[in-house]
Amino acid sequence: MHITWKRLRLVCRDNLGPCTTKQISTADRTVMGRAGEVTFDRVELAEETAESLLDRFCKTRLLWLRLDESTSHGTDALLGLLRAVARGGEPATREWSVENAARAKGLDDALEVIEKLTRRLQGKTVDMPSQFYCSTVLGSEVAAKLKEAAPTAVSEPGFLGRSLPQGGCIWIFMGLNDTGTAKQNNKRPAETNEADDGENLAGRPEHTDSVACSGTYHHQISGEKIWYLRPCVDASAWEDSPAPLLPSGRRRLRLHCEENDLLLIDTRAWWHETALPRGSRPSVSYAREFFLPDEHGGEENAAAAAERADRFTNVDAMYAERPISAGDIVVTELDDPTCEAGRSDDPNCVLCDVEVETKRGEVRSVMGIVAVRDIPAGDFITIAPSDSEEDEGDEDDEG
Repeated sequence: MHITWKRLRLVCRDNLGPCTTKQISTADRTVMGRAGEVTFDRVELAEETAESLLDRFCKTRLLWLRLDESTSHGTDALLGLLRAVARGGEPATREWSVENAARAKGLDDALEVIEKLTRRLQGKTVDMPSQFYCSTVLGSEVAAKLKEAAPTAVSEPGFLGRSLPQGGCIWIFMGLNDTGTAKQNNKRPAETNEADDGENLAGRPEHTDSVACSGTYHHQISGEKIWYLRPCVDASAWEDSPAPLLPSGRRRLRLHCEENDLLLIDTRAWWHETALPRGSRPSVSYAREFFLPDEHGGEENAAAAAERADRFTNVDAMYAERPISAGDIVVTELDDPTCEAGRSDDPNCVLCDVEVETKRGEVRSVMGIVAVRDIPAGDFITIAPSDSEEDEGDEDDEG
């Protein structure tokens, strides 16, 4: 979302105060949460009820689930998804992002990459990189058209139920890591204990997300993906209950998601980083936000929160390539007059007047984005929605 560089009257909330929580020890992959002992091991859908699954998620803000065969996955589902996105044309790939090119070229044309990946799945010989990791975001209108045109391409997990409001946007992640030279081309995800991780294709650096939803669910419809996770102890999710302490000697959990696995995660409460393991099958997953009524004041308010999130979803925005300290100037209108910044009800930056020194040594007052709290590498840069954007949303609601 483009920034309109105009001066605003700003009222800043103090986000800089320290937040401390007491942690508790755990056995391997087991923690004591809000309601007793819980586990991070993969759960079989057939062995649980919808209520027990959501209860598991609420305890640790994390649920790793194996879906049954009624959920679309595999080559046919992937071909259906790729074709639907291709039919969506430019609007469906407007937010295309290359997360890791692995030194390859020719990945900026999303439709070309999707076409080649489709032909590869059909068994045809294609000239395309053997390593890449990309993503795109389908806005709510584009996503609705995709689901209407190809209803089996993105099947909603039935256990979530129709009463659970979900955001209209769909995130799609796709990539390949089919090469014997992976160790040369890719960084190793930081501080893991697995010797083979040096062959994985890493995505964005470890980060948390500034979002309003209860969580997101990620369905692995093809291939595999590894998640590296650790609790963000400053997150509001742990205010009423201590954040879990990982097993002794482990800095992060390592969840190796396979085809037809589903991961529900509160990305505010967990630092996360993903990587694609070596393999010949494309790794493709999609994600959607969900809003638990109990956490949003009932079903009606949860549905309204989902609509607001769609309007201010961070899609094509800046993220911190290095850690940023509170008070640092992130960017000014002189640096990038058309820069993109996400909108959030809990922003990590503010739009305000800043003084900068020009090349001539003159001090000039310009509009800039300034961090209101420390921002780790990998986090998106977000600001509060402007009055005009909120007014547009109100008009949409009235219409």
